[in-house]
Amino acid sequence: MKKIKRVYLPKWMRYWVIPLFVLIGGLIGYEEFLNEGTKGELGTIGALILFVVFGGAIVMFWLMTEGKLPSYIIEEEVHEKEIE
Repeated sequence: MKKIKRVYLPKWMRYWVIPLFVLIGGLIGYEEFLNEGTKGELGTIGALILFVVFGGAIVMFWLMTEGKLPSYIIEEEVHEKEIE
């Protein structure tokens, strides 16, 4: 018989990592669209893909810290003697 454990991230990580992702995305957006020296290096499609990836990472991280999406799943083989 297999025992399944779902492991979630602690809630405090939400308050550190998500603002960090937003800050990094904001800096990349500034460099891509507002800074004259590096304006347009990624292109519109590249910037869009980058922001979708950052947005997806933020949503996944939020769900993992909320307890809705496990960060990883552990499957252990349990023998019947251990159950008793």
